[in-house]
Amino acid sequence: FPSSKFSISVDSANVVSNGTVSKEQAKNVVKSIDFELNRSYILKADLMILDLLATNNWERPVYFAITVGDDNYLGLQDYFQLEGLAYRLVPVKDNSAMMRSKGQQDFGWVNTEIMYDNMMNKFKWGGVDKRKLYMDENNIRMTMNLRSNFDRLAQNLIIEGKKDKAIKALDYCFKVLPENNVPYNYFVIQLADAYYKAGEMAKPDKILTDYSDILKTELNWYLSQKSVITKDYSNEIERSYSIYRYLMDVVRRNKRDQLSKKLQAGYSDIEMRLGGMFEFRQ
Repeated sequence: FPSSKFSISVDSANVVSNGTVSKEQAKNVVKSIDFELNRSYILKADLMILDLLATNNWERPVYFAITVGDDNYLGLQDYFQLEGLAYRLVPVKDNSAMMRSKGQQDFGWVNTEIMYDNMMNKFKWGGVDKRKLYMDENNIRMTMNLRSNFDRLAQNLIIEGKKDKAIKALDYCFKVLPENNVPYNYFVIQLADAYYKAGEMAKPDKILTDYSDILKTELNWYLSQKSVITKDYSNEIERSYSIYRYLMDVVRRNKRDQLSKKLQAGYSDIEMRLGGMFEFRQ
């Protein structure tokens, strides 16, 4: 193609009247969406999307799944609005000043009103919230996306000053993705951090204590093996230990001093056994 740079024109009155952009966001509508394909080739699927964007004229909503690779987004990420498990392309540019937590690396800005309704009222959970199920690797991977989404929703509700709604979203997350079906992982630390920011202390204390015990059990198992086996598990050991350090950082950052001392005491023996394998930062 003759150029790698493209532009989609925007009729601000039209995108507000047809509901593509809310009235509250009308002032942030851009005159055009300018994007660039930083590649030397495009696929037929890319041509189809470009053709759709060129002819749609904002008459129908355009969505991208959150689970596809970055290349599928064609450089449009700055104009993504997160609504749940999909990004909607909207003529409102995402930037650090628009409802995003500091250092946020995820694509898109969060439309908390739409996303809250989708995740709290519309999503169906297939029984994972009601009975014991076998969760295979693919299902577990999807639940990680869901926990991450609940975290983004809660964090942005907190930024908007809606802490009560953030706590409700977090409570609902642990209700519909219970530990007996969805084992705790890295993402529960972020959810606990959101609880703290919303002013809830008891629930995240319990979550982090339970997850800390899980990490301790894992590390003790790795370190109880013969040295040749332990060496083979060095990546897993480093991963579990790094997650534990991050967990402790969240506890300290939220000034949960007594919890910090309690959790640290339980790991003193493990740190001694690890020796100089990994540096531990106080």
